[in-house]
Amino acid sequence: MGKLKKFLTQTRFVMQDTLLYMTEASVKRFVASICYFVPISTEVVSSNEVKNKYYTDEEIAQMGAEK
Repeated sequence: MGKLKKFLTQTRFVMQDTLLYMTEASVKRFVASICYFVPISTEVVSSNEVKNKYYTDEEIAQMGAEK
């Protein structure tokens, strides 16, 4: 039983690490998608013209999000 328990414990740790890395990657992709579509600020110039300011690719990279 000793070797089997060690093997199952190691397998559990590997699965936990995999889940952690997958979750981190998913959160980074979610942050990147939000940053691309949500403007930082919106300026209404007139009734027909609206100016939106978005994050640059460098700013998104600094936040830790992937493209």
